[in-house]
Amino acid sequence: MRARCSSRFPIVLEDDIPLFAVIGYSIAGMPERPEDHLVWFRAHGVLRSHPLRPTDRPLETLDRLLARYESDQLLPTLFVNQLLALLDSVHRVERGPDRLRFAPRTSFDPAWRALRAQLASLKIRWDSASLRYVLEDGTALPDEPQSAYRRVVWPFELSSGHGRLVVERRDRRFVHIEVGAPLRHLIVGARNVSGSVLPRLAGSGAVSAGQGRIESIDDQTVALPEGETLWVEIEASGRHLTSPEFRP
Repeated sequence: MRARCSSRFPIVLEDDIPLFAVIGYSIAGMPERPEDHLVWFRAHGVLRSHPLRPTDRPLETLDRLLARYESDQLLPTLFVNQLLALLDSVHRVERGPDRLRFAPRTSFDPAWRALRAQLASLKIRWDSASLRYVLEDGTALPDEPQSAYRRVVWPFELSSGHGRLVVERRDRRFVHIEVGAPLRHLIVGARNVSGSVLPRLAGSGAVSAGQGRIESIDDQTVALPEGETLWVEIEASGRHLTSPEFRP
């Protein structure tokens, strides 16, 4: 959980633009019920008199936030990605394997300056009728087509118990592969239909599988265009397994 940023934590509201200010949660014990929060808001909350109306100059809003939280390791990138999602109707950025629109590798500032220059060249405004940003003439980019992909689960047997392979396409460019087995270490690789070796899965992480059992999870998102086939090879306890071919 990130440090508190405002009285609305975990929401930062700047120029009527709401931004999320956390990356995941770690809790101990039972989580709080939403109903408990509603009790407080029924007694003390005040409804807005009108909907949020984001500023026509969102880049200036983001500049202030980046300056305010520049010492934070995660919030600047988190804020940029949320702004890019808000601007998706006027400027579309292709997502990477982690589903992020903006993921600077080594230095945030040069990457952001280049992207900001592109955004600054746009003449945009908030359209209260369609609840989105539009170009100066009132037009916007067409909605991005939404594709639904079916997750494939392949169960397999090991001397130490049951395992499973999950293959799921994230979008037209990337596929997520996950292998779970009752082991602490796996060696997992994948190949596409042309025989090219895809990046090896990211390595074992031990998680609880319930009833005192520990399961090893290996996962990786790999580049695989739509229509291509892949299979997964698993080394575990001296045994080699090859999955069926999948076309996710």
